[in-house]
Amino acid sequence: MSAPNYPKTSRLLSSFPQKVQESIHAYSEAAGVSPQTVIEYAIIHFLDIEEQLPVDYRQHYGESKTALGGLPVFLRDHIEAYAQRDPDMPPEFVVELALVFLHDPDAATFEEWYPGVLREGVERLQAYRNRQPVAAA
Repeated sequence: MSAPNYPKTSRLLSSFPQKVQESIHAYSEAAGVSPQTVIEYAIIHFLDIEEQLPVDYRQHYGESKTALGGLPVFLRDHIEAYAQRDPDMPPEFVVELALVFLHDPDAATFEEWYPGVLREGVERLQAYRNRQPVAAA
């Protein structure tokens, strides 16, 4: 299984507070997935779009000068559509909500984020990883 090429991943990951980055890495290690996969899965789970995922959604990144440029276009489009529900909600906040929801469904922002990894989050990530198609070598 070859790992997908994630453009600009560090820009997206580095845009989060340190404690969030550390938790993303902890989830990554515990679930055996990349930090990018943790971020993408959190968005997919939060927006409830797993059933709509095209098999090749990771193949299309497009151009973006924002931190969201590290995400596939399919996810960015869904993030932007969600953000448009509230004119005061920037798309980056949707990503924050998604990550917080994966880590602690009762929290609302990174301010309420506590260090650690929840077993349920790891189990969901592992199940997601196991459902992903294997890339041709």
